[in-house]
Amino acid sequence: MKSRMQKLSYVFVIAVFALSVIVGTAYGAPEKELLEMQTQLADQAKALEEMRATIDALTSDKESEVSFRSPFVFSGNKASSVVLYGHVNRALLAADDGNDSDVYQVDNSASQSRFGIRGTIKVSDDLMFGTLLEAGLNVNPSDSVSQENPRDNGDSNFTRRHVDLYVKHKGWGTFSMGHGSTASDDTTSLDLSGTYLAGASAVSDYAGGLIFYDKNLNSLTGVNISKIYNSMDGLGRDARVRYDSPSFGGAMISGSWVADGGGDVAVRYDGELADIQVVGAIAYARPSDTSDTVKNLYDGSVALLFDSGFNLAFASGLQEYKQDRADDGTFYYLKLGYKAMMASFGETRFSVDFGQYDDNLTISNGVARQYGKGDVIGAQVVQDIKDFGTELYAGYYFYDLDADISSYESIHALITGLRIKF
Repeated sequence: MKSRMQKLSYVFVIAVFALSVIVGTAYGAPEKELLEMQTQLADQAKALEEMRATIDALTSDKESEVSFRSPFVFSGNKASSVVLYGHVNRALLAADDGNDSDVYQVDNSASQSRFGIRGTIKVSDDLMFGTLLEAGLNVNPSDSVSQENPRDNGDSNFTRRHVDLYVKHKGWGTFSMGHGSTASDDTTSLDLSGTYLAGASAVSDYAGGLIFYDKNLNSLTGVNISKIYNSMDGLGRDARVRYDSPSFGGAMISGSWVADGGGDVAVRYDGELADIQVVGAIAYARPSDTSDTVKNLYDGSVALLFDSGFNLAFASGLQEYKQDRADDGTFYYLKLGYKAMMASFGETRFSVDFGQYDDNLTISNGVARQYGKGDVIGAQVVQDIKDFGTELYAGYYFYDLDADISSYESIHALITGLRIKF
């Protein structure tokens, strides 16, 4: 590249010079004008040479960092490598609340559309520094749209997901600081089925804004799916300081301290037992001032994948509330799945699941409420198109709320969509 650019620069200068001489001679240009033109050409040649040197310098600095897949992403730090990534996940959500039905255009909250920039600096074989900036896009989230608000974009067009830095050492573990996942985040969502785009323990992700219809009052209530079906998935993402130990035989310990004084600890496992792939996690969290309702949270999940392609997942959680006389909130969730290479272009995945979510407590207009027990049954299918970073999916859920004070219609929800990664 370097020699080619140099040759092109010289050819261009020579060609311009020759053309100028020929034209000047043909029209009888005076010697003084010819000298001025030659001076200008010399200045242009010098400028071209400087440009060539600048391009060569940029190329040599970045050549080792830029991959074929992202040829225009450069780092401001020559010691670091940068990756731009993300995906768009759009779907249609068809729902029936027992009184009326509708179809919504949504962004699937189970895997929100997003973009991010990941930077890494390899100091040595044992030590690495890293940064992560990631934002989500709020365009009709599937857990927010409702019969009353089919175009709910929330308070902002963007969600702050990660503003994080970390130091990772093979022998000492990883220290993270910033806005990112707490130690207990994702501890009830472990799943090896590959169908989480269409169904997972966080069943409210797919239709959480839909409102239950009261049979007796013949009207929509103030109770939506998200108020009933809480997967109690730790403290989520927050401003925190976090430590993760190195892995010992597939097991690791994590802990984090949240900015408002809350904290959590978790133990995770990722390995094989008797040729069965196993992932598992248990966590304890004390939200403190980060929650108006939860005093203590205990949760966990485990997932198994067999060589046959069959897989199992189980999750459960318990919340102790700050409010007097409130019953503890609980949930459990079970999934059975199967996946296989039924097509040459990617894996095909199937699953069915069931969950029960009881006595979740929410506060509305300063009043704490527990609405009762919610059961859910679902079925999912996902088709992976591996070479193109694309997944097609469809999932169905039947939400049934059993409450003492009202009689609610069940909600049927079908979500089908497409996620494309870049």
